Amino acid sequence: EKKNNYLSEHDVYTTTWQELDIVRIEKEFKKTRWAKKYKNGFYFFSKQVSENIGVYGNFIGIEEILKNGNVGIATGEDKTLVDWSKKELIDKFGLHNKDAFSVLMQHNGISMATVNKWWEIIQELTQPLEEQARSYNYRPFDIRFVIYNRGILQRSRSKIMDHMLQDNLALCVTNSSSQEKYNEIFVTDGLTDKHMTGHQTYVFPLYIYNNESQQDLFHGDNHKSHNINWDALPEWVAGIQPFTSSATNNFIQVPEAIFYYIYAVLYSNIYREKYQEFLKSDFPRIPFTLDNQTFQNLVVLGEQLVELHLLKSKMLETPFSRYEGQGDNLIEKPDYHENIGCLYINRFQYFAKVVPEVWRYYIGGYQVLDKWLKVRKGRVLSLEDQLHFRKIITSLTQTIDIQKRIDKFYPEVEKSLTESSSKS
Repeated sequence: EKKNNYLSEHDVYTTTWQELDIVRIEKEFKKTRWAKKYKNGFYFFSKQVSENIGVYGNFIGIEEILKNGNVGIATGEDKTLVDWSKKELIDKFGLHNKDAFSVLMQHNGISMATVNKWWEIIQELTQPLEEQARSYNYRPFDIRFVIYNRGILQRSRSKIMDHMLQDNLALCVTNSSSQEKYNEIFVTDGLTDKHMTGHQTYVFPLYIYNNESQQDLFHGDNHKSHNINWDALPEWVAGIQPFTSSATNNFIQVPEAIFYYIYAVLYSNIYREKYQEFLKSDFPRIPFTLDNQTFQNLVVLGEQLVELHLLKSKMLETPFSRYEGQGDNLIEKPDYHENIGCLYINRFQYFAKVVPEVWRYYIGGYQVLDKWLKVRKGRVLSLEDQLHFRKIITSLTQTIDIQKRIDKFYPEVEKSLTESSSKS
């Protein structure tokens, strides 16, 4: 909106222009490891870019570190294939009468050809339909259910998503962003939608389950290998040892440490603001500190963020936000009262202790609290929903605090790299 207003009020003659030394910028870019990806050049037109391209270009791209990744699932028919609960999904697809199934599907706008195709697939299933209905990370903190079947989904992305059917973590990122402030980063531990954080979300899993185990992906644990390209990382990373988190007392394995470190860096406000023009144009690039203590500090903070964002943190066992008021729990319209820190869902009921920074918090293109409530307009909040939303409020509150703590360490990351560069 800000950009559109500026363009409507200015033209080429009334705009203040700054002259950039394109030749120098191009030379700086060609010296970086980033240049290997864009051999024909990669051009930016801002002063911020000219000052930072030599530094940022030598960071390591996410797609270099995590070898396998792809866009999230595209169902092609969200209204029909995605639902609020497993029961609601099974009730739709478990109909035993084809005529009833056809009427329901056509009511949802599904063509008769597609209806026939889906019916045949369902009838030929060798597994119970219940095992096709899977938990689905649809939007940040918005967990729904989807029919996970390659023949039914428009794009199942099964080569990546099959690995998310078991114990796993994955980074959700984008390689292009229209957001004024870069914030299209999240974590997932299951099947994930292509619009998880906005226009097009890429999913990079931490672990890959071997080919022999693919036939048993729906049952039990199988052998797994990490998805990390160690050759892309600095040599010192080979010496990292597993350690116990000082915050959670969890034992952190090396691949997890790499993942948590990356996640912490991507949630640094200093990093985001300094490199936002680059972050809008390609996958993020990660600076790896040469200081072991800084690395461990960021790993622990990243671990806490991951657990908060997956709503698995012990900090969420007693959410400090309260659900107050008497009524029918019907969501009518989100109405935030900043002066008292209350977020109303109808005239009489509200969530308390919601500070302005949490209410305005965005992940990708979504204002998290507002989006979660708006898409549920007309639904009744169950006790489980009430607790879930209170956890989201608490998670975002803690996230803002942890981001500030990350920013205390982030300058040391680049400082260690600068000192190393000057010595060499």
